[in-house]
Amino acid sequence: MGILERVEKYDIRPGQESFVLRGSPVVGVATVKNDRFFEFGAGTDIAAKDFDVDDEAGIIYIPRYTELLTPGVRALEVTYTAGMASGVTASSATASFIDGFADISGAIDRQCAHYYQRRRAIGSLREQTGGSPGAGVITLPPPRKMLPELQDAIRNNRRDTF
Repeated sequence: MGILERVEKYDIRPGQESFVLRGSPVVGVATVKNDRFFEFGAGTDIAAKDFDVDDEAGIIYIPRYTELLTPGVRALEVTYTAGMASGVTASSATASFIDGFADISGAIDRQCAHYYQRRRAIGSLREQTGGSPGAGVITLPPPRKMLPELQDAIRNNRRDTF
């Protein structure tokens, strides 16, 4: 864990207003540049007043600038800082997650309890009728799946990227 400076490039589709950054939470955005020729030099900066940042979600919104954005492959360059402070411990990060995402946390607890209660049902050995002594058949259960409530909690909190 730690705060890192990142430089990332994104594709721009016509009319696109939001861009999901790969790192979050966002601590600060240094520059946002748009250049379909990939030079990202002088004159390609988007002014800070022309975009908004959802720090927690790690999403940049450029609604006021959309008609001026030049679409293209890797035509948007974002330089930003993101991550958790180096003073954050695993236990405080876990506590913060539990507080912020109680539905997912509770569903994960129930999923773990479900697996624990069924830990002995990994497979069963039964004697075959006939054949060599000591021969048997191992029956394996179907692959483990997430409980529906965990699937719902994850679906409700996912970040859709386009």
